[in-house]
Amino acid sequence: MGDWVIVTKKDQSGLTFGIARLLGESRREIRRASVRNLSLGLLVVGLAIVGIVPISHCMTERLRALTGGVRQLAAGDFHA
Repeated sequence: MGDWVIVTKKDQSGLTFGIARLLGESRREIRRASVRNLSLGLLVVGLAIVGIVPISHCMTERLRALTGGVRQLAAGDFHA
């Protein structure tokens, strides 16, 4: 019925019980929760990227130095 959801159930005694809920409110709540979750998710991803770049740079620094030494050895510089 319009913006309302109505659910009814007939009891064994013949009484009818029901619940009515306004759909517009539920949609607004779902939209708000969706926007909040998306915002928090993007924030977490952004923070993870900002944190991962410096950490990965530090972790691979020695590997880059080793690669440079191997290239010098391959070029014939045995003093490396």
